[in-house]
Amino acid sequence: MTSEFYAAYLSSTIHKQLLLYVMNPNKFRACEFLIRLHESKGDKVLVFSDNVFALKTYALALNKPMIYGSSVTIRAHWASCGPSRAHVLGVMRQQQ
Repeated sequence: MTSEFYAAYLSSTIHKQLLLYVMNPNKFRACEFLIRLHESKGDKVLVFSDNVFALKTYALALNKPMIYGSSVTIRAHWASCGPSRAHVLGVMRQQQ
């Protein structure tokens, strides 16, 4: 984390610390780098996250489609998209 970001993290409530943790700018840059690297090689890219807020923010910032929900929902959606939607940001949450 950058020093400014870390200072904000330390002075925040637990709930806000969790959001700041997943929205760490260094983490975002690393994710963006890996997505671009693998897309340039022609690889299919899936990004998984336990945090839907982070997933939505990353997808909007990177201008990528996203899906989230239970694994059953994701499989059904993925099957309906076909091979033309290779680059998807998605999150799988365990069914309880």
